[in-house]
Amino acid sequence: MKGKAAARINIFILELTIIVLIFALAGAISVSLFAKAHTVGLLAENTTIAMMKTQTLAEEFKSQASFREFTDLSEIKPWPQYFNQDWDVIQNLQGDTPPMDAAYSIEALISTEQTDAGLMAAVSYKAYDLSGGHSLLYSLDVKKYYPGQTGGGQ
Repeated sequence: MKGKAAARINIFILELTIIVLIFALAGAISVSLFAKAHTVGLLAENTTIAMMKTQTLAEEFKSQASFREFTDLSEIKPWPQYFNQDWDVIQNLQGDTPPMDAAYSIEALISTEQTDAGLMAAVSYKAYDLSGGHSLLYSLDVKKYYPGQTGGGQ
């Protein structure tokens, strides 16, 4: 009789151990999925903000009546523009090196093409995540034609 009771207890403990291991495995998988979802959510949020900031800059470019006005605006807003973790603009007084608390940046590459009838200006905006190894978040190319204007050389 003693042998049968001990065998039942051993089987019960084995079943209980297997159930605990299954729940631990399910818990570990759930935690990793939630962590991945959080990372993907942050990337989506930062990409959306980068898109909005870049589109705002592109609209400022397209709203200028002359290319000269845009280049004057570019001197007010030096490139690249740096942003902190909350996407607030950081004034870069250090020149070529990004500020210490910079988490994101938006760069603008301005090019022009002079034609007989006017000036075609193009700006390529690129938003980067500096904390993620300088990975590209968003890119936007904008062109505007300035009839009867000359200039460029940017």
